[in-house]
Amino acid sequence: MQPLDGCGGARSRIIGAGLFHHHVALRSVEGSHSWVDYLILDCHEAVTALIWGREAKGVGKEQLVVLFGIIDPLQKNVTYADFPDIRDAYAHVGLDAIRTEHGIPLHGLCIVVDAFSLFVAPQRQHYFAIGNKLFAGRAVLYKYDPETGEPRDLLVPPKVCFLPDRKEIERMIELGLIDRPQIAAGGAVKWEWPDPDW
Repeated sequence: MQPLDGCGGARSRIIGAGLFHHHVALRSVEGSHSWVDYLILDCHEAVTALIWGREAKGVGKEQLVVLFGIIDPLQKNVTYADFPDIRDAYAHVGLDAIRTEHGIPLHGLCIVVDAFSLFVAPQRQHYFAIGNKLFAGRAVLYKYDPETGEPRDLLVPPKVCFLPDRKEIERMIELGLIDRPQIAAGGAVKWEWPDPDW
């Protein structure tokens, strides 16, 4: 898959709504309520397969199963799995529920990452960006209802830009394409990436 211009050049890879058919899979997860297990070549087919699979198993509105996006920056891919509880999605990607951090990179979209993922030394971490926000490590994505806060199916993925190393991230920051992660208090910056100490 070729990278898109404006997202890190030749050393970065990006997938999203425009490249959905290139590298998106619905995967069956053993022990979960996931019933489709094949590579999806088209967004419409993915949604149809999900709905068909649920109806075939007799799952209705009273038994909500949500389709989550799973970001793996090491493998540089986004896959999909459906779970009845978001904590099952955490477990699937190896996140500890008591040390997660939730964010809203785009309107109506939630991301869950390890709270300390950006404090890991860059040579031991893997990165990606959504919009102008930098993230690290495996992550869970889902849509949410703005009125109730309840999770909803993530049917169309956001653009995800995979960044190979610190040098590329610094280049993206210099170009103004990514914000440097910071922690500030009283107008003073107390920490900024890639400092591992906080």
